[in-house]
Amino acid sequence: TLTNLLPNTSYVYRAFATTATDTVYGADSLFRTLAHVPPTVETGVASNIAQTTAILNGTITTGTEPILSEGFEWKQASSTTSYSTVLVNGTNVSYQLTGLSDSTDYTYRAFAITASGNVYGQYTTFRTLNPIVIPTLVNTNSASNVMQTTATISGVITAGTETITNQG
Repeated sequence: TLTNLLPNTSYVYRAFATTATDTVYGADSLFRTLAHVPPTVETGVASNIAQTTAILNGTITTGTEPILSEGFEWKQASSTTSYSTVLVNGTNVSYQLTGLSDSTDYTYRAFAITASGNVYGQYTTFRTLNPIVIPTLVNTNSASNVMQTTATISGVITAGTETITNQG
């Protein structure tokens, strides 16, 4: 048995026998080692998408050589900066992103790295949800102390999520 052969490489070999008077060789023969089968990497659909969080999903299946690292690359879709990387382990992989901006498109893909190189899944895009807007509540109270030339009026304002810029 030969060991430490290179994958996807041709080798020539031949048998021989040595006697006291001579060495006799058989015919040359050829074989080729099998190529490494790369891992299969599929980027899944993002799930549990909210205003500032989302879960990235993917499937990474080992090929014929060990996976050295695996995970996701992600960034804002409109960003010109490089991708951020998060590492995960397993076959059905997921990672929860936090601190995202609302109403924003993000792109990501799964990846696996072996000694032979990097394998990537397809790019997938998701959009975080719009911010939750809680409306400002305004209640007008009944007028009180109504006289011939005066009256007291009032109301109650309960602020929502948006800034009140004027009131009266």
